[in-house]
Amino acid sequence: MKFFRKALTVLIAVSCFLIILEFLLRASGLVPLRVVNESIYPNSLGDYKPGQDLESDNIRKHHIRINSFGLRGDEIAVNKKNGVYRIMLLGDSYTFGSRVSDNQTFPFFLSERFNSQKTGSPLVEIINAGHSAYSIREEYEYFLDRGISFSPDMVIICWSPNDISELGRQESLRMLLKGHYRFEPFKSYLRNLALYNALRVYVSYALIKLQLGSYVPDDNVDLADSNDTEREAQLWNKYSAYLAEFKRYCDKRNIKLVLVALVESGQLEGRGAFRPQERLGDLARANHVYFLDLSSAFVKLSKSTGHKQLFLLPQDIHFSPEGNRLVADCIFDFIRNDVRMSK
Repeated sequence: MKFFRKALTVLIAVSCFLIILEFLLRASGLVPLRVVNESIYPNSLGDYKPGQDLESDNIRKHHIRINSFGLRGDEIAVNKKNGVYRIMLLGDSYTFGSRVSDNQTFPFFLSERFNSQKTGSPLVEIINAGHSAYSIREEYEYFLDRGISFSPDMVIICWSPNDISELGRQESLRMLLKGHYRFEPFKSYLRNLALYNALRVYVSYALIKLQLGSYVPDDNVDLADSNDTEREAQLWNKYSAYLAEFKRYCDKRNIKLVLVALVESGQLEGRGAFRPQERLGDLARANHVYFLDLSSAFVKLSKSTGHKQLFLLPQDIHFSPEGNRLVADCIFDFIRNDVRMSK
């Protein structure tokens, strides 16, 4: 009897502690309670859980809508209407639009630029297929597996400097996420708890590294301070091989392939800057891929407005709405002036 009383006392004490901790985490605002679900569903054409619509409080309040296909943004038909030119954007969280609302991402602004003079159905459709933490390996896997079903006329790969180090994962992050959907019926309840989200956001990386180390880069290649190490050379060669294969695949299907080099905030703070973009340009030219480097545009605008206006600093490193608009304007001008938009 005494044992059960002690066990009950411990249970009550632990429960009270967890309740108080839950309350404190909610009151502090340090833990996001509405985070987009990244599980990949087997019957979807996008790589997010379909049908999500939430006002996220992750870092800053913003609206996220994942359509019925598992892609960010409005609904879109699988089959193109006659006369429509379709552009698919592939990339990581910068392309997806982390911490900004649906109408503040650069794929959204790009769609606005192409269709600002049109009425009714757009003649140019923009598909945002960006996904957090993807590199060219996951983007290529997604495109072959699902993206090609949308029959795009043009594919734009949006490169970020960390794409190189993320190729250090021994296996694809996309393969890991594919198995998560099985646990969602249970996890959907836990997502409402600050305690669960604290563990998910702040501890998940450590747990993945412990349990699934092959999915985590062995080391992070600091491209700004690069010394041309053998490790870095291997990762660049790996990127080049994926780019070449991507180009061959698109050429066989008469799909235009464009590579856009995005900019990280640290590159505008004098930390070694834009050598990675120059190297990427060499790879693009060697593989006969259209290439756009956004470095000069970001430098020019940051001198007049301050680079912190182009990013969500100091809370977050991703593009601000102003930064996303700059990216969209540059891509729009490049496509209109340098890429022949033909079927």
